[in-house]
This record gives sequence, structure tokens and C-alpha cells, in this order.
Amino acid sequence: MLVCVPSLSLAGARSARAALHWTVDASIVAPETGTRRTVANRRIGDLLILDVTLRNRSRSTIQGVSASVYGYDPTALRLVPEAAILSNGPLAFLPTAPGEGLGGLVRLPRRPLSEIPGVTNQTRFFEGRQLSGTTESGERDISPLTGIPGGPHFRIVFQVVGLAETAVSVGANAPFDIVILLGGGRGRSVDARLLLPVPAPSTATLMALGLAGLARTKIRQPPGRARPA
Repeated sequence: MLVCVPSLSLAGARSARAALHWTVDASIVAPETGTRRTVANRRIGDLLILDVTLRNRSRSTIQGVSASVYGYDPTALRLVPEAAILSNGPLAFLPTAPGEGLGGLVRLPRRPLSEIPGVTNQTRFFEGRQLSGTTESGERDISPLTGIPGGPHFRIVFQVVGLAETAVSVGANAPFDIVILLGGGRGRSVDARLLLPVPAPSTATLMALGLAGLARTKIRQPPGRARPA
């Protein structure tokens, strides 16, 4: 399990009532075998899978949302667009019945994943709006991942291409993203942030280094010196 900490914008820090809260359940999987690894043992080629859940805990009247995954090091993580699960039909948040859920936020007609021009580590995965607004919390939305209410709204997938330390944030606090409230005001967003430290050396690597050290020690032993019995 990866470390997941909330990240609140300075504007949001001044308000106890945030319109949107984002949480992420993250896992690292070896694509060839399906084996799960810890973040400390991740390897190049592994997949970082982010299952993203959105909640409107304050029941604010939301008219529009644009959200991104951002802040990642492109030398460590590469987005895999074809593996993303962003919706199950025309709505990104599926209601349990007409008029319910955050499903009133209809996706704007753009590419499912769109890079922000001039920004190398931000990719927008949702843009939606609703004229009348919605106060639903998102708890009744049917998940496109599980098919049941209350599950994750999105899945975003990266491939590990480097082992440098990096972080990944998900939410609406990135540049050019926004939460629009009824009347045009700007809503607060508590984004999710994952920390990926440099992996620890594997047991095999440590053993190899130890054997190499022993070999160097023997090679450097002065000639003619008596070896211990």
C-alpha cells in the first residue's frame, strides 16, 4: 500500500468546508504475472494503479468540475491511457436513478485523457458540468470499476519507467482545474497525494554487492601473506 496524504490548496486551507474530497487506493502490480508488490519493491515495468473516489461531503451545490492527475516525474512514471477506466457510458459519475448522484455532471466532449499544453506532468481525466447543479455526496454513484454504489469513480494507470522518488496528486487543485459552485463561485478541493520513495535494494542485490566486496578483498590480499587456517 502506498502512502496517501491529503493535499489542500492554500485557498482551501482557509475554509473548513471543502466542496470535493478525493481519495486514492493505490497498488503496484507486475503486468506479466499479476503479482502485487510493495512500493519499496517496485520494479521498472510494473503498473501503478490508482482507483480514485470522489465525495461531496459538504453537500455543496456543484455545477462544474475539471480534475487532473499531476505532479508526477515523467522520468519515473508514464501514463497508460488505454488502461484507464473513466466512465461507463456518457456520464463519469453514474447515478442510481435519474436525477440522483453526481451523474448529473455530464462529461464535456473532449478526449478521455488530455495533456495540458506546455505542462509535462499534468493530465486531465475529467471535465463536466451541470446547469442546475448537484448536491449529491457521490456515495450512491455506481462505480464503473465494481458495478456497485459507493465504489471508485475512476481508475488511472501508470507504468514504472524509472525508480526515482516521485509523488502523484489527484484532484482539482492543479493549474487550469476548478470546482464551480452554484452562482459561479469557486469551490474548495482536498486532493489526494501519493508519495513514492526510492525503492529499497532487494535481497538479491544486497547479496550480490556482498559477494562482490568479498571478491575484491581476496584480490587485494598481499602476495605471500599466510592465509588463516
